[in-house]
Amino acid sequence: MFSDFDFSVLDSAIFKEDSVREEIIAPILRRLGYRSSGSLRVQRSKALAHPFVMIGSKRQAVNIIPDYTLYIDDRAIAIIEAKAPQEPVLHSYHVEQAYSYAIHPDIRVKHYALCNGRELIVYTTDQWKPLLHVPVQEIEERWAEVEEALHPRFLLNPSLRGFSPDYGLAMLKGGFKRDIPHVFIRHHLQTLLRVTDDLYTVCTTTMPGEVEYLASFDLSAKLCKDMLSLLPHEVSDPIKDALSRNPFQVELGGKVLLTCSGHLGEVTQGQFEEFVPIIVSEIDEVIFDPSVTLTP
Repeated sequence: MFSDFDFSVLDSAIFKEDSVREEIIAPILRRLGYRSSGSLRVQRSKALAHPFVMIGSKRQAVNIIPDYTLYIDDRAIAIIEAKAPQEPVLHSYHVEQAYSYAIHPDIRVKHYALCNGRELIVYTTDQWKPLLHVPVQEIEERWAEVEEALHPRFLLNPSLRGFSPDYGLAMLKGGFKRDIPHVFIRHHLQTLLRVTDDLYTVCTTTMPGEVEYLASFDLSAKLCKDMLSLLPHEVSDPIKDALSRNPFQVELGGKVLLTCSGHLGEVTQGQFEEFVPIIVSEIDEVIFDPSVTLTP
């Protein structure tokens, strides 16, 4: 597809984003079957009516208008952003902005891609590592990978479906830093598990905006003990008992509300998808509310 393209022009100051769009991205989209009209459609430069998105408690401005939004009929399925050859497209500010656009309520696509003429990188909203990272010069021989990442068959049927996106991963992809502590206010705890003698994990869901996230909080044995000590004895004693024997977990049903301080952990591969645990450093408040009933 690019056998006649002179890649040395990428080093020229006059080869910018518009050239990447026309010389690199447009041929890829045409080969994938996308056109300016019809069932598989490309829309250029779709602006947002309200260019900001909530990630946790952070109101993040969305400063890009992606060059291409891909549609199947009237359903947006992916976005592609062109960058100049000297701009980084791997875990950079540009990627954070593309992610913010992808999760915006007006768009809500799972796949987003960036291309600077040198590399084509495709991300998904629920995975830290790129789904595809390929040098443009290798696209012809690796076309099957490109097709698997951006062909509408794959975009309509991604391998991971039915799981809420991970809260920690969303924060990390949205630009939150690992080494900066954050406060997490009154999360309704659902399941508490004893992983090892000194590691306990509590899982919950949270919905800071219009998207529900799954969150995992990791606590040391001491912090778990501190948390339970703030509950009434008639509540904490059965929890301690359940954690002392197989399967070493207890359902809390959202009736325990936790406010804590913590920081983002490392990207971790779970059974089905990646997640980023929140490492709790301090218990700020624990409330027991027996009236809570979680909607299934």
